[in-house]
Amino acid sequence: MADGEDVGYKRPPRRSQFKPGQSGNPSGKAKGLRSMTAELRDILGEEITFAADGAVKTMSKQRALASSLVTAAIEGDLRATAIVMAHLNRDAPKTETAEEETDFSAVEAHQRRRTKNKTSQS
Repeated sequence: MADGEDVGYKRPPRRSQFKPGQSGNPSGKAKGLRSMTAELRDILGEEITFAADGAVKTMSKQRALASSLVTAAIEGDLRATAIVMAHLNRDAPKTETAEEETDFSAVEAHQRRRTKNKTSQS
């Protein structure tokens, strides 16, 4: 170059480099912007008031949503039933199935036979 600047691979011209204190993404994420999950948790935690059976009731939006989902499932809505069952299965603790129990009892029986055979051979 005319001004003696060394330009090439990994050496951009001085005029196109970021200035000190300048961000590479000046219009990036705003400070304090919250995630969608955080916003949904706040909204679902809010209380709502409604009239049911002639009485005024108050509950969280999350509880009202769950209640309406279960009500729809009970009334025969297959999609609501699938959502409720999938949620319950996701949170259910893992238990041994009958097949796993049979496998385990077969292993125990084998171990008992081996120890019995070893003691009778000695």
